[in-house]
Amino acid sequence: MEREPQAPDAAGRALEEAVALAFRVLQLAMGVLVVLFLLSGLFRIGPHETGFVRRFGVLDPTPLGPGAHWGWPVVDEVVRVDRRPRRVVVRTFDLLRDAAAEVRGEAPRREGGLDPARDGYLISGDANLVHVALAARVSVRDPAQRSLVRAVDIEPVVAALLERAAVSAAAHRGIETLLGAGKTDFLADVKAELAAGLEAADLGLGVDQIDLERDLSPPPQVRAAFASVARAGQEADELRARAEAAAARRRSQGSVEAERRRSEARAAAERLAATASADRARFAALLPEWRAQRRTLRERLLSKTLTDAVDGLGEVFLVPEGDLRLRLERDVAELDRRLQEKVLAEEESAGEDEEER
Repeated sequence: MEREPQAPDAAGRALEEAVALAFRVLQLAMGVLVVLFLLSGLFRIGPHETGFVRRFGVLDPTPLGPGAHWGWPVVDEVVRVDRRPRRVVVRTFDLLRDAAAEVRGEAPRREGGLDPARDGYLISGDANLVHVALAARVSVRDPAQRSLVRAVDIEPVVAALLERAAVSAAAHRGIETLLGAGKTDFLADVKAELAAGLEAADLGLGVDQIDLERDLSPPPQVRAAFASVARAGQEADELRARAEAAAARRRSQGSVEAERRRSEARAAAERLAATASADRARFAALLPEWRAQRRTLRERLLSKTLTDAVDGLGEVFLVPEGDLRLRLERDVAELDRRLQEKVLAEEESAGEDEEER
């Protein structure tokens, strides 16, 4: 028998090999597509961002920190919340300023009345006008809540709330307080009002700080008058401060002087008490002798007193009672002898009188 040709079998095997190769290529392509599909779920959260995943339209409240993350493609939607602070400036209450004059450092000038269509202003509690530009720095407090309203442009909302807060805070103060020492309290009230407004708006934002973009100032038409009032107030404060300092110095000096005099008085009182106590003790010791021999004690005390009085003197003259006659001689030895004899005679006479008693 003749063998049949093998060509059809070879063609069949080639076809099978081609189909198998195509199938393997298709499998590889499908694997690559699956990998690419899964890789498409990779995303990155920036260093200043907080991320959230919305799956089938439902927000997952779990925050995602900075770095790489993965979510299901198509099914998950990534929501990024920028946590960087935002600065919103409000110039509604400021004067319209010329750029060239600003560069030259010139203050705006106005004559006549105020034009509300051109210049902004705040009304104080005492119905005066003041100009100011404010800046608010806000940041994200609740990233999850902020992600729900991320489509809302926060600058117009914050600006409107800041304007309302400034009007309310200024209405509770007089012009002197706003231009003087009450600026800090004014800014604190503006911050509190703005924070309350943002909380009521439920934007997930908070207030970090309120600054004066341009300081509070009176209208240009009355700037000189307000400057004079401010100078007068400063001079009054300086005079008051000097008067208080002088009063404090006087009080301090008076306290020192009073303490010194009290110390001297206490020392003098102590000395007087000590002297009185010593005299009392001495008199108490002499009392028995005084009662027993009064004249003798008197003469002895008199003699001691005279001796103490003339101690250290070169010459002593005793003047008797009655007429005084002075006899001046160069040699006084005879006079001294006579005086001594007289004193001895008086002492002997005093002793005899005491014995008779």
